[in-house]
Amino acid sequence: MGKGLRAVTVAAAAALLTLSAAATVGPVGTAWETEGLTTIKVGKTIDTNSGMGAYVVLGPEGMVPAGRFYIEFPTGLGIFTVTGSYTADPRGRIACVPDTLSIAQDLRDRIGDILESSMETELGGPLDSFGVEVTAAAVKARVKDDEPAPILSFACRCRMVWTGRVGGEYAVRKGLFSSKGRGPLDL
Repeated sequence: MGKGLRAVTVAAAAALLTLSAAATVGPVGTAWETEGLTTIKVGKTIDTNSGMGAYVVLGPEGMVPAGRFYIEFPTGLGIFTVTGSYTADPRGRIACVPDTLSIAQDLRDRIGDILESSMETELGGPLDSFGVEVTAAAVKARVKDDEPAPILSFACRCRMVWTGRVGGEYAVRKGLFSSKGRGPLDL
């Protein structure tokens, strides 16, 4: 290979490498507007689907600190949030660990009154105790460099058990909160 051809090849390779590095967007410190579907189902009491998108933030961004994520799901029953910690690899895969206590509190704040009323009717009086436990939660996410802009895809699934008690009688409702979507970087 002649010196001229080698210089052109090295220059072309350097330009391609620069272009690739500029096109890659890592997930750390970003926010994303997504479109998708959110479903909330608890026994026969609540069964709703929402086609509204979710807003996903991977800290450090705004008020979300480094290593933390925040997802906001607008629905007909209010705005639900899922938070937790995450790590990201160079390929755009994001490993999320949801905070189940925070999820349970948010669910109770948003739909607890509907379920409490339903259980009081079933058990015939005011509840002595009432609560929700998130029994399983998973959030998966990945960033791909699609044209013309990077795209975040995510899936969130939370299983829950609601319990209410009057005297020695109990009412139990199992439920599921799930959402999946994809969308571009929010610039």
